This record gives sequence, structure tokens and C-alpha cells, in this order.
Amino acid sequence: MSNKRPASLIFRVTTMVGIATTASLFALGIFVQHSIEAHFLEQEAEELQVVATAVNNALSSFSDVNPIEFSNNLEHAVSGHHGVYFLVANNNQGIIYQSPGPDLNLIATSIRPVDSIEADSLYRWNDGNSIYRGAVLRMSNNIDSTTQQSDVEYTVVVAAAMDFHLQFLSSFNRVLWLTIAGISLFAIFAAWFAARQAHAPIHRLSAKIGNVGSDRLDIRLDEGKYPVELSELVRSFNTMIIKIEDVFGKLSNFSADIAHELRTPITNIITQT
Repeated sequence: MSNKRPASLIFRVTTMVGIATTASLFALGIFVQHSIEAHFLEQEAEELQVVATAVNNALSSFSDVNPIEFSNNLEHAVSGHHGVYFLVANNNQGIIYQSPGPDLNLIATSIRPVDSIEADSLYRWNDGNSIYRGAVLRMSNNIDSTTQQSDVEYTVVVAAAMDFHLQFLSSFNRVLWLTIAGISLFAIFAAWFAARQAHAPIHRLSAKIGNVGSDRLDIRLDEGKYPVELSELVRSFNTMIIKIEDVFGKLSNFSADIAHELRTPITNIITQT
């Protein structure tokens, strides 16, 4: 049989509050982290879709010009998008235009084309020390509304650099988890302090009970001075003291009766002797 002493109430309360608070904050941190990442992913998908639409419009508008002018027009088709790159190629002439930056030709042949750019359809890859997200689309121009035949079909690759977003996410996640750790520690300390303060009435009650002796059985605890949770304990103590006082009273009366009953025979014996 184990004689190990049970853990204190303060330790139990602090542990339970600490576990609950830490688990809740951890879940909240995961939710916030995923929400921020999803926000950036949606933002990148929207920006790449805008770029793809601009390229598609350019392909439709400049289908009749010579290749050199066509390439120059594509170069100016997308502006105001920092860290965004695109490539346009066809099956006959190869690469028509590729914006300065990462080599997108390999991506054009290695991933499956999509109809439209969505957050869950973006492909992620590394190019040197940089990370990119992008997609491959099939575009065509000069569509005949009757036959639905295209004169030329293009492969378009659009990509966005993730370095800035990743740096921000890294910094944000570091601050987020340090904040969660700090809040958890504060919550655990607050729980310990609150539990310790909550047990103060019990300590006062114990001190009051410790003053009770055989010569102070008239002590009664005032139920109104203690929290509601201790009311039953206070009533039980007062009831016990009343019963003990009654037993002591009966014992004192019994001793007096015995002394009275024995006094006369003892006196007679002494006299006779």
C-alpha cells in the first residue's frame, strides 16, 4: 500500500488551469498561423490571376503584329506588380517572352496546366535561394465563334516570389508563439495566485478550529464570515462542538453525582474505623 501523499489542491488547480490555458492558446495560435498563411495564399492567387488576365488580353490584342513587337508589347502588358514573373510560349516558336527573374521554362513543362488560378492550385518550388508559387495556363487567341478553333495556343506561366511573405510569416510566427508562451506563463502564475488566495479562508478556519479546547467548547463559527463553499463545513463543525459540549456536560454531571454518592459511605467507613 502506497503512503505517497496526494498532491495539494493548489497544485491540482494550477496544473489543470495551466493545461487548459496552454492547450487553448496553442489551438488559437495554430488557427491564427494557418489563417495568415491562407490569407497570403489567396492574395498571391488573386494577384497572379490579374497578371494572367492581363497577359491573356495582350495575347488577344497583339495577335496580328510581328514577333518582335509582340514580345515588346508583352513586356509592357503587366506593370505595377512587384515580384511577379511570367512566361509566354507556343508550340511552334518556343518561348515568345520571359520576364527577367527565375527560369520558368522548366515549370512550363513539368506541372499540369490549370483552367484558372486558385489558392489550392498554386505550385511551389525553389529556385536557388528563393521560393516561388505559380501556375501554368493554356491560352489561345483568334477563336472562331462558330468552330471554336484557335489559331494559336499559348502556354503561360505566372509566378510570384514568396521571400517577403515567408520573412513576414517567420517574424510573425516567432512573435506569435513568444506571446502565447508569455500569456501561458502569466495564466499559470495567475491561477496559482488565485488558488492560493482562494484557500486563505480555509487557513483562517483551520486556525479558528485550532483554538478549540476542552475549556473553550463555547466557541462557535460565524457561517457568514466564510465563503459559501465552506458553509457546510462550518455548520458541521458547530454541530460537532455542540455535541461535544453536551457530552462534556453530561460527563461533568456524572462525575459530580459519583462524588456525591460515594461521599457518605466513605465518611461512615472512616468514622467507623
